Amino acid sequence: MTDPLDILADLLLPGDGRWPAASRAVPRAAILRAFAQPGLAALAGRVASRPGAGAWEAVRAFEARHPPAFRAALGALTDAYYGSAAVQPLLRELAMSGPPDPGPLFDARSLAQVRARQAGRRRL
Repeated sequence: MTDPLDILADLLLPGDGRWPAASRAVPRAAILRAFAQPGLAALAGRVASRPGAGAWEAVRAFEARHPPAFRAALGALTDAYYGSAAVQPLLRELAMSGPPDPGPLFDARSLAQVRARQAGRRRL
């Protein structure tokens, strides 16, 4: 991978053994939209030329100088990532691996009473 925008995307959402990196999961058009904010193409160039800690320094400096642009870009990239066809099945699997719905013996009214009384709350 040599495209600076892909390098920046993968720095922000690197993935791991199971989850894909952003450049593999997010369609190219979505990466371009996410990084359309002014200054982000230049940031991507700086990140690509400074691997490792230098890349993170460049990102932190940009975030400090341009918080709204950085938040918008990261938000758009994150939305595109978790909405992508590559990540959606992993999210479904993760959601289904959680605890099951409460069984028939669960009594929501009793729980509401405990919460109302704040039973079990630590008193100082």
